[in-house]
Amino acid sequence: MKNIKKFIPAFICLAIILSLILSMAFVSSTNASDDFEYEINDDGVTATITKYTGSESDLTIPDTIDGFSVTAIGDGAVSNCNTLTSAAIPGSVTSIGENAFSGCSYLSSVIMPDSVTSIGNGAFSNCMALISATMPDSVTSIGNGAFSGCIALTSFIIPDSVTSIGNGTFSGCRALISATIPDSVTSIGETAFSSCSALTSVTIPDSVTSIGDRAFAFCLNLTEISVASGNTVYSSSDGVLFNKDKSELVFFPAGKEGDYVIPDSVTSIGDSAFYHCRALTSVIIPDSVTSIGVRAFEECESLTFVEMSDRITSIGEGTFCSCGALTSVEIPDSVTSIGDSAFSGCGALTSVTIPDRVTSIGNWVFEFCSALTFVAIPDSITYIGDSAFSYCSKLCHVFYESGEENWNNIEIDIDGNGSLTSATRHYNATGDELMLVIEEPTFTYEGYNHLYCTECESIIFTQNIEKVENPFIDVDINAWYSKPVSFALYFNIFSGMSPTTFEPNSSMTRAMFVTVLGRLDGAVNDKNKGTVFTDVPTGEWYSGYIAWAAENKIVSGTSPTTFAPNSNITRQEMCVIMNNYCKYAGITLSAKVEQKNFLDTPQISKWALNAVQACQRAGLVSGKTETATGVYFEPTGNATRAEVATILRKFCINF
Repeated sequence: MKNIKKFIPAFICLAIILSLILSMAFVSSTNASDDFEYEINDDGVTATITKYTGSESDLTIPDTIDGFSVTAIGDGAVSNCNTLTSAAIPGSVTSIGENAFSGCSYLSSVIMPDSVTSIGNGAFSNCMALISATMPDSVTSIGNGAFSGCIALTSFIIPDSVTSIGNGTFSGCRALISATIPDSVTSIGETAFSSCSALTSVTIPDSVTSIGDRAFAFCLNLTEISVASGNTVYSSSDGVLFNKDKSELVFFPAGKEGDYVIPDSVTSIGDSAFYHCRALTSVIIPDSVTSIGVRAFEECESLTFVEMSDRITSIGEGTFCSCGALTSVEIPDSVTSIGDSAFSGCGALTSVTIPDRVTSIGNWVFEFCSALTFVAIPDSITYIGDSAFSYCSKLCHVFYESGEENWNNIEIDIDGNGSLTSATRHYNATGDELMLVIEEPTFTYEGYNHLYCTECESIIFTQNIEKVENPFIDVDINAWYSKPVSFALYFNIFSGMSPTTFEPNSSMTRAMFVTVLGRLDGAVNDKNKGTVFTDVPTGEWYSGYIAWAAENKIVSGTSPTTFAPNSNITRQEMCVIMNNYCKYAGITLSAKVEQKNFLDTPQISKWALNAVQACQRAGLVSGKTETATGVYFEPTGNATRAEVATILRKFCINF
């Protein structure tokens, strides 16, 4: 016991010495004597600040603490300091750690010395008042999310020393209007500039060889991405980002609006390529495209129409997810697989036909398609996944290509598919059971599309169409030609002679008539395509349509070398062209009314007589002038714009 007592004082002294040694790692600086905690680095002469506990608004970080040179600001060292408005970093510091200043809501400016070489992940994230940050040329790397959520940051010059921009580096910097990417940068990380909603244009330098997924997503005003001509990996055209040879469409800026036709050089559409392009209204995908990436068109909320390539074999996961305005989609026969959530959230989609080559419908494919009324399913389907038709509350008709026995052999995941299994099933369906009934809108009344099932004698769904706005001061809504004019406007067959006049009684020229017929057919107006007619130059508004009509033997000239495009079309010429068009389109002008003998039938040219009689029996044309003794056709009289609109409307309704 006595020996033990002798050792107690010695033990106490040793403990005191040890505590003094350990306390050397956590001491105070002179900025505010107790405001900094630090750790001594492995070299024994430098220190890393681990925590700032003060409440200064203008913070100057010391270059030394207790004789130790400060070389690093540690992870989260000054984070969430809500009194801080500015920070000056000393020249001794070489690295700024992860989340070092994160959440300093009132920090508006930071001065970094030339000694800093690395900025860690999230270093200045959510510094919501940060307007500018001077970054020295010594910095070689900017970490993931380094400046994310800096909503007041308006501009940023990335120094030439930086070689990579990390994932989400500037994500959510919604006031950022410009960011200069230097030639030293080789990679731009995922979501690097996402949600930079004030950014309007970006230039990709020669040096960049890698751009991460959704690097510029949610940049709602971004309309232009330009790639330096010397870049070996990427290129651009019309503000759209492609790979070098333009075989892959990499990214479509979210700020571009309207319709877009993908170039024929493209064979693949990249993952998230059109993600959240909310002003995009329609897309035409050429036959050169064979693959569409994951979530390629997700959240394109204004997209109403997509024309897909006949060579596409798969529709990937989430490809058209949340395209809420998409009312119809024609899935090409070439498609063999439809990925999970491919059409999930397409709330305006009313009908879907699954191609014969598809063997399974994945999970959540049509989930939340609340307007989906009918679906056609081929007998190739063996599996329907979890919640494939979940929340499809209006789904009431399923048209199945085979019989009930084969339907019962399909493996259907019970979860979330109650709408599918409870819908009326039509077995051995061929498609002939469905008939589309269209009542076009007018200046006075709304229109509608009815899909009618002849088998169950019921309307499967009705789509209402808004009234047509009448811009013409010379078209009274009660005039006999009011409906035909509204029809012509609605289907974009022809428009006015000016923004406010239609000129219903003006004569139609030969060029005008061929043009409206071409528009009705959906023909391509290739203005650069030549003809044998010397009076039809290329480049005119009608050039391509006349070339189309001549090539398909719908029209002939007034001579072997002339067409007379500006001459008024006669009534008998109009009938001949309509008759020729029906032959081209494979349409039979069946008789709707009895043949009428016009008083001036002898004046109808022999080359036009059969066509006039066919059009008259079909109910497309009638007499021009009625007298007490009979009706005159007036074959050489001019056809007016109102008459042509009327004839085309009758043709579309009846044939």
